Amino acid sequence: MVEVTLDCLRGIYQINAVKIVHDLGRSLNQLVDIGQVEGGLIQGLGWMTIEDLQFNEKGQLLSNNLANYKIPDIYFVPEQIEMKFLENANESPAPYGSKAIGEPPLMYGIGVFFAIRQAMRAFQPQMEFAFTSSLTPERVLCELYADLSS
Repeated sequence: MVEVTLDCLRGIYQINAVKIVHDLGRSLNQLVDIGQVEGGLIQGLGWMTIEDLQFNEKGQLLSNNLANYKIPDIYFVPEQIEMKFLENANESPAPYGSKAIGEPPLMYGIGVFFAIRQAMRAFQPQMEFAFTSSLTPERVLCELYADLSS
């Protein structure tokens, strides 16, 4: 679950809270597993909100440095992250009943995409918004007021 606050006059948003229940089987090292899930979460939140790849008409990447390609930093982290591991999930045939942690938590970032879209829909219920990511503040603002510009 992802909770966001959207400033509809400026297009900016705050990721207030993220609550996760993750199935990792039997944890081999809970501190490492927590770090992996939290790291994947933050990477996924950035992927869906601020990491905006830009290309020119020849297909060359324009957003190829930190001046024009933003990645999540400590100020981007949600105010509240609540994480629980699924109980009684020790049925994995993997060694010691564990499961992979690596990339799956990246997908939790998709939740912020839909949370922001729901906030946009609450502000402009009559509008249809594109399924375009990443939802940068600029893109949010342009979509919220797209009818006014035409």
